[in-house]
Amino acid sequence: MRIIALSMLLASIAGCVSEPSVSLQMDQSAVETRSYQSRTFDDVDKTVALQAVMQTLQDLGFVIKSGDARLGLVTASRYDGVIELAVTATVRENSSTSVEVRLNANFGLQRVDDPEPYRDFFAALTQSLFLSTNPAPAKPAA
Repeated sequence: MRIIALSMLLASIAGCVSEPSVSLQMDQSAVETRSYQSRTFDDVDKTVALQAVMQTLQDLGFVIKSGDARLGLVTASRYDGVIELAVTATVRENSSTSVEVRLNANFGLQRVDDPEPYRDFFAALTQSLFLSTNPAPAKPAA
């Protein structure tokens, strides 16, 4: 009898649980945002790309907070007045000769949705990758 009463109690409690209201589906704006937050680079090693990401962030005035080569993760920040601009970059191998770099930025507590800062970062990163994979020729001795 106790078992039946306990199972009925548990069933009635389970019936009161509601579905979570948070949806994990991406809307179109999230897909669009991800498209300008990511770039694929061919003929680049993950380690080289990770170093170029860190160098580019430093060139843009960021201070590297942490980096994990195994995960391909870099976090950095800089201050605009008293508000922190924080970025997280991930570098992921697509294949043995291709990597994808994704940058997420937050200004204070707000996500940066404007595509222009991402374009600027990826333009600087492209230049950094070019310079790291194509070193300038040495000047001849005079």
